[in-house]
Amino acid sequence: AQQAQQAAADRRSAARAKAAEVRSKASSQGRTGTAAASAATGAAAGAFRGVAEDAGGDQAERTEKANATALQAGEGLAAAGGARPLPGWISWRQDLAAVAFIMEVPGIVESSLCVSVQPRQLRVAFRASAGEALRDYVAELALAGEVLTAEVRHHVAELNMMLVLAKREGVMWDRLQPPTDAGG
Repeated sequence: AQQAQQAAADRRSAARAKAAEVRSKASSQGRTGTAAASAATGAAAGAFRGVAEDAGGDQAERTEKANATALQAGEGLAAAGGARPLPGWISWRQDLAAVAFIMEVPGIVESSLCVSVQPRQLRVAFRASAGEALRDYVAELALAGEVLTAEVRHHVAELNMMLVLAKREGVMWDRLQPPTDAGG
């Protein structure tokens, strides 16, 4: 158990170092804000996956650690003017009327799905089967534009889930998440 905890700590440390390296490289290339956030998303996703797969502790504890590690991997982005990166299992698309999220997670248990939508915030939580074990997924996002809280739909498929939110105004968003105080 002690070796597993040390291995998990080593993976978290490596993921944070990789995220810092990606942020530094993005900054040296003159990328800030959304571009820097995009560059760090992969590193944060790796951190999330690595920590969530660790052995030991209960499922809720592992998920909490994985979310915290993914957020830590994006900590420096605010200073560079960007938002925290999305977890690697989420992608998004938009048109004038809606914003859609694709959760690339196989085996989602639809009955476990919990979606909470505020005009500028989204929280999604669900369980998915990873072989015989169930794994918890949680994402909380601040949104750059307002959505209609009563107009939410989702579709769970075998390999993923789509979540669609209707936009309050029919405009394209420059970014998914709002800029930080640093102006990104």
